[in-house]
Amino acid sequence: MTARSTAGPAIRVRGLEKSYGKLEVLRGVDFDVAPGTVFALLGSNGSGKSTTVRILATLLKPDAGTAANGFDVTTQPANVRESFSLTGQFAAVGDILSGRENLLLVAKLLHLDDPGTMVDDLLDRFSLTAPGTGATTPAPSCG
Repeated sequence: MTARSTAGPAIRVRGLEKSYGKLEVLRGVDFDVAPGTVFALLGSNGSGKSTTVRILATLLKPDAGTAANGFDVTTQPANVRESFSLTGQFAAVGDILSGRENLLLVAKLLHLDDPGTMVDDLLDRFSLTAPGTGATTPAPSCG
């Protein structure tokens, strides 16, 4: 469990709107993400999940509203891109790298200090290691 920061949310979205012509994709989306939490956007196809993520990643500009993760996505896009990491549901190396190796790759790409220790701590924090071994639990088969 993570204590809630008094500094406010890690991500704050208020009144987010996006349309493509007459098609309103987002209409007044509001949410906060507390620091140190895992957050997921859930919804049916066409509900605006990908559009919201694209706005948060500065790949798409909103028509209205604000989205910030310490920096405003519209006015400070370079700062936003330096401050977070994003992964989709599919990865090009998903069948090649283990979960630990994938996390280690991202940590190294971000030039984080002591990436191996950081990855091991994350795996332990989320109970993703085999009991008593410290080894990562194999991913479930999708076949």
